[in-house]
Amino acid sequence: MRRSKGTLYRPVTVRNVGGRKVKRKAAFYWARYTDAAGAKRNHALTLPDGESRITYKDVARSALDAILKRVERESAGLIDRTVEAARTPMRKVLADYARYLRRKAVSRTHLKQTVQVGKWFIEHAEIARIADLTEERIDKALGRLADSGRSARTCNLYRSLLHSLCRYAIRHAKLLTFNPVEAVALRSGKTDTRKSRRALTVDEATRLLNVAGGRRDFYCVQLWAGLRVGEVAALEWRDVELAGDRPAIRLRAEATKAKRADVLPLHPGLRDVLATMREAVPFAKPTDRVFDSTPTLRTFKLDLDRAAITWRKADHDDNASIDRHALRTTFVSWLEAAGVTGTAKRVLARHAAVGVTERHYTDARLLNLWTEIAKLPAVPRAAETASLKATGTEGRATGRGVIPSRQPASPRVRARGNPVALPVALPVALHNGIRGVNVAFSGMMGGSASIVAQGENPEKTRDFPQKNDYRRRDSNPRPSDPQSDALTN
Repeated sequence: MRRSKGTLYRPVTVRNVGGRKVKRKAAFYWARYTDAAGAKRNHALTLPDGESRITYKDVARSALDAILKRVERESAGLIDRTVEAARTPMRKVLADYARYLRRKAVSRTHLKQTVQVGKWFIEHAEIARIADLTEERIDKALGRLADSGRSARTCNLYRSLLHSLCRYAIRHAKLLTFNPVEAVALRSGKTDTRKSRRALTVDEATRLLNVAGGRRDFYCVQLWAGLRVGEVAALEWRDVELAGDRPAIRLRAEATKAKRADVLPLHPGLRDVLATMREAVPFAKPTDRVFDSTPTLRTFKLDLDRAAITWRKADHDDNASIDRHALRTTFVSWLEAAGVTGTAKRVLARHAAVGVTERHYTDARLLNLWTEIAKLPAVPRAAETASLKATGTEGRATGRGVIPSRQPASPRVRARGNPVALPVALPVALHNGIRGVNVAFSGMMGGSASIVAQGENPEKTRDFPQKNDYRRRDSNPRPSDPQSDALTN
């Protein structure tokens, strides 16, 4: 087997100082080698704690020799990679994952949040190495987070970010063989809702626009386009198409939350607002921002106070509040109140699933439920149902064979629920206390019936006395019915 080779080096940085290039060599050592899978590796050498960099060459050479020895043993099948990976420091995995996310060009907010949550788990779940990444430690840490007063949604967010980190450790870093976070159950947010947004009515939105001043156009884009605050702030003139009969906003992928390019049709009134803004800046470049500044949350709340709109959740029985994102909730709620279909509403809101639109962005308080329930079919009047009363099982039936009203109808022809007149021709077995006969009735179920055939049935006669022979009963004997005798004679 060919001996593995590696190289030690110190990275060199080049800076421009006073118009000339200045080279500077780093104080710590890096290693360049080929791993057991044949991939080129370059990384800084650290001490066994996984954090301190190596600055002495002889120490760096020893660290590189240990790496090359491990690569050869792994190539020969003498090392279980999973066992070796269990000793990997968790902080190193988190740092590698942060670099991976930076290459994917995620938002700085997401990157910062991921690093903070990773450090929180390292500290509170006592996860120093990959081997410590177990279901029990993760569940206990999330339980302490919930006991500290954090909402179920926050706990689920922490779980989701750690789940993504473990997925990176499985697919890319090859440090785990399974995801321990999958065994940790999600917490239900239905009974622990901390924040509920309220949508604005049309009258409230009008009052807000009247007092907004220079912020009126910003609020109009949020209310009639449903853009998020960051998406409105990143909007450029090249994204706005005002010409033609199909005006739209073409959102760039890097300017949206989902990193997905979308085309949003423009409302005719909003088209006029943006056209007026464009005429006011005739020399603006296509890459110039549509809005130079973004109203802060404090400014927005002051505008609500001037418009006499209650925005504090303590002022409402359902603890609903109003913030800048509530204008997007208002946009979706107005679509629902206008009768827009579920699919069209999801596309206009730019959601991947319609459940997100229905669950988080639709305010049922704006819906006129009395108008909606009035869309059901009309209740029939009493005159329309009067003709059905005579078709019940009560009353006298007419025909060749007369069944008295005091006798209940046979179970085979008794109608369940409301009596309905239906044409039937069913064989019915009657018994007069002495013998049984087969009688076929034809007519309307629940109405009159006539006998069209009759005959004795010896088998029924033998069976009936065992079940309904009134003469076998010691109490409450039932006299024979003359009319039933007439049927069998």
